[in-house]
Amino acid sequence: MRQMIKKALEKGTAFALVSLNPHTMDSKDKKGKQDSLRVDSNDPNEVAYLHRQFPDKHKQTIVDAIKVAGPMRENIMRYLEGKA
Repeated sequence: MRQMIKKALEKGTAFALVSLNPHTMDSKDKKGKQDSLRVDSNDPNEVAYLHRQFPDKHKQTIVDAIKVAGPMRENIMRYLEGKA
């Protein structure tokens, strides 16, 4: 990967680099404890799951709660329960 970036820079080729840190990437095909601890506000299934747990809340309220409380499920739940 580093050689590819170095060659692109030498040639003046434009490229987009999102992240090389594997801890910041969420792979949907690899499920584990970390996946269950975090919520992705851009994933409609995860927002829908929270909406089923809090049917009295609007979906946009849940998305906003994820942005305010962060991606950790425990913090989001506390925030939506009004305990944060």
